[in-house]
Amino acid sequence: MRGFCFVYLLVILTVNCTYGCKTGWMQFQNKCYYFSVLAREWGVASSYCKAFKSKLAEPQTEAEAHFLSSHAQKFGGKSFWIGITDMVEETTWTYASNQQPIHIASFWGVHEPNGHAVENCAMLWSGSHDKMADYTCAGGLNFICEQDQEFSEVQNEVIG
Repeated sequence: MRGFCFVYLLVILTVNCTYGCKTGWMQFQNKCYYFSVLAREWGVASSYCKAFKSKLAEPQTEAEAHFLSSHAQKFGGKSFWIGITDMVEETTWTYASNQQPIHIASFWGVHEPNGHAVENCAMLWSGSHDKMADYTCAGGLNFICEQDQEFSEVQNEVIG
């Protein structure tokens, strides 16, 4: 009688799942930010961010707004577009991606917003210690893009 011998090969892959930001992007909590060196109109800046699967930064907390403003200061007096606007309804400032009211109203600079119908886009204004200010959307400013951290799997080893 013939016997059959079965050999089981056990292969174990260990996989590390990591989150991180692309080269050139800065991490804060679970988001990545890109500080542009280009100056563009608000709408063009928004399109630029979308082309990179991101959006103009929409700070949700004071801590996030402080992170953005502290890094904006490193660019030597540049102001940066962020994704906050009152285009839909005058004086009702909302996040551009979902038209929800902003959560950081206390982050406006002194006497801001002040532009009424002619200034419908928000920026981190270097003239106000990088607090928020309204400005004409046609103005050419640097901008900050935001995206969630990327998820990637890295195979480490094969045990067999």
